[in-house]
Amino acid sequence: MLAPASTISVPDAKRHSDNHALWIDPDDGGHLIAGTDAGLYETFDEGTNWRHFPNLPVSQFYKVALSNAEPFYDILGGAQDLGTLHGPARTLNSEGVRNRDWYVPMGADGYGVAIDPEDAGTLYLMTQEGNLSRTDRRSDESLSIRPLPVTGESPERWNWDSPILISPHDRRRLYFGSQRLWRSDDRGDSWTTVSGDLTRHRDRYEMELMGRVWSVDSLYDNGAMSKYATLTAVSESPVAEGVLYVGSDDGLVQVSDDGGAGWRLAGALPQVPELSFINDVEASQHDADVVFAVADAHKTGDYGPYVFASADRGRSWESIVGDLPDETIVWAIQQDHVVPSLLFLATEYGIYVSMNGGDKWTNAQRRRSDDPVPGSQAASARR
Repeated sequence: MLAPASTISVPDAKRHSDNHALWIDPDDGGHLIAGTDAGLYETFDEGTNWRHFPNLPVSQFYKVALSNAEPFYDILGGAQDLGTLHGPARTLNSEGVRNRDWYVPMGADGYGVAIDPEDAGTLYLMTQEGNLSRTDRRSDESLSIRPLPVTGESPERWNWDSPILISPHDRRRLYFGSQRLWRSDDRGDSWTTVSGDLTRHRDRYEMELMGRVWSVDSLYDNGAMSKYATLTAVSESPVAEGVLYVGSDDGLVQVSDDGGAGWRLAGALPQVPELSFINDVEASQHDADVVFAVADAHKTGDYGPYVFASADRGRSWESIVGDLPDETIVWAIQQDHVVPSLLFLATEYGIYVSMNGGDKWTNAQRRRSDDPVPGSQAASARR
């Protein structure tokens, strides 16, 4: 019988601990390259010392918020396992934006973010599963403002990326989603619920997966996952105060016309598989009756784009996929603040823009093959 091989722990003191890939040089066992949540690392002494490659653009941002600061606005971004990052869009320095202009107000994973529209020094940021904080940029003081259920209520179910919104009608009013919608009128110092459970309230551990219902012990990672049947999107109409929309990770869009006093189920999104993830719901910037929704069914093997608009507060929907390429997962939608027909989509393969309400879409990051290269003689001639 063979004796078990001995093992050693590779030092992690100077390397990110979330590992995804490892390459071992076939000609030199001490030469390793590791892929992690923080990018690429290399060692020539079997892990005793590592060097990091900081110039690879491999970070992933979940959500981004902008301030109304002048002359240059600030950016607050929640990054995957790289914390929440805050910095200026531009500076007056002749060298432009430098590393030292940015700082990290919160570590771990960064998710939903918001900036007070009248006070650029007040930041709202969170780590996974609803751990919400309010941070004062001037003092760097951070206060946990996560709402809690009262005695006797069921525990809150928070999505890995819980939705947060500053009301467009009152900068002190926040909305925050678990399986129900919370509201604060004092910047998160106190909270009340404005809904009951707005999901299907299905127990993930009782749902069939790969042809059977699995024991809770069979899950690969029961701790570092989203709870199921949670809210994933929240929006309030900038035109009509109290008109609220929420989306869930189990395929529902719900609507309130009275600030949360009453809720109704929106009409079904046409041809969207049941239990699809609602990635985004956005009330129109211009019309109190118009709302947009984005669904995602890739967990069922369907990678198609699902983008919709409603002209009657979600009672019926029309697809505005237009000519988007097949198998283009859509993550978010925004309507221009000035031109109603100008729409923006964040997708798996870049930013798409439509100037006619979704009939035609253009990838903003790709030139057509017949477009002249910027700066060329052909480009100058077109001017």
